[in-house]
Amino acid sequence: MYSDFFTLIRHYFHQTPCLFSNPDWEKIYELAKNHHILPLIYEAARTLPEFQQASPSLQMNFQSKAIGLIVGQQTRTDFFLETYGHLTKKGLRPLILKGLICRLLYPQPDCRPSSDEDLWIDPKDFPLYDSILKKCGYHCVLEQVSPSMLKNAQTINYEHPLLTLELHINPFSTKSDTHKAMNRIFSQALSQAHTFHYNGQTLYTLSPTHHCLFLFVHLYKHFLSAGAGIRQLLDLCLFQQAYQEEIDQTVVDAGIRSLKLTTFYAALMKIGRDTLGFSSLPQKSSPDTRPLLLELVDAGCYGSHSDTRRYSSVFTQATLHPSAIKGPLHFLSILFLPFSSMCILYPQLSHRPWLLPFFWIKRWKRIGRQMLHGNIHLMQSYQTGKNRIRLFRLYKIRPIEKEDPSHRH
Repeated sequence: MYSDFFTLIRHYFHQTPCLFSNPDWEKIYELAKNHHILPLIYEAARTLPEFQQASPSLQMNFQSKAIGLIVGQQTRTDFFLETYGHLTKKGLRPLILKGLICRLLYPQPDCRPSSDEDLWIDPKDFPLYDSILKKCGYHCVLEQVSPSMLKNAQTINYEHPLLTLELHINPFSTKSDTHKAMNRIFSQALSQAHTFHYNGQTLYTLSPTHHCLFLFVHLYKHFLSAGAGIRQLLDLCLFQQAYQEEIDQTVVDAGIRSLKLTTFYAALMKIGRDTLGFSSLPQKSSPDTRPLLLELVDAGCYGSHSDTRRYSSVFTQATLHPSAIKGPLHFLSILFLPFSSMCILYPQLSHRPWLLPFFWIKRWKRIGRQMLHGNIHLMQSYQTGKNRIRLFRLYKIRPIEKEDPSHRH
């Protein structure tokens, strides 16, 4: 079933022939949905004789869902470009991260749906962003934004019925030494913007080298948590292929080495070449990639396709960090998340830290309801976390525990 899923991906991007084993279209549908590439898989499959032999109800479901996602993405893209135009007309130069930049690399951009857009901004311009976005009908999810947030936050989010905008103050979180090391790689990136034109507009983003690094580090960030999926790897492979002449691979490799991720990157590139069909990707020695491939497939997009999977990240982090609770008491980690993690779930805690016990209890009640309804299975979360720790060891992934001055740029 996995092989048929990847056959369709290669067929879509490289027009390779589809030699199926015995396609299970129900399972392919679920995989495509979990990895947020359902329109892409439908486009690859819809004219194939094997797909036309599937049940009419499945074909109709596949088609209606794909069309709905495509139309929705077209609407969001148009609205995003309209919003972006309002920002640039006021002299702002927000850098687009992922999102639209990645979509434009796909044969049919709207076949890569996303519900939000990421913009990296200069914090000193935040009041102007806030004013413009509110006039455009967005509202800030935070009650107030403190000076500390404008220095240490990863994102400040603005929501609109059509679109969520994530305004990046920093490329990644500043809560751990691993995330601080990620941010150091991009210390000069904001001042080295790359300009391009699309649909009559001038847009700004990272340089190709920095954006390649960002896509990889973003994938790694999610891999460290609940998991990363096939679409994130597709984004990275497509970007490397499209900008290979402009990417300084020496700089990319140096950034990857600073995070101690050389083996992990090599394994991803091997999967990109051998499984996804991107033959021009860098070739580096790698251990067996099958365990990593199975993990990527199981995770779905961002490792969030189920609550059980999402909660596995708590056990993973408890094993990775020396200061975390060990052994059977891992389960305490899922009940008593640290203050920094709780602030991500409940932003109002940043202003009212004394409410931490209240929000712990609120979270326990939510977990209890999810367990009662069978949405969370803690033992499965625990086992998934343990299995992923084995992968970290296989691919020599070690989160950074303290800042190393030798890594400063």
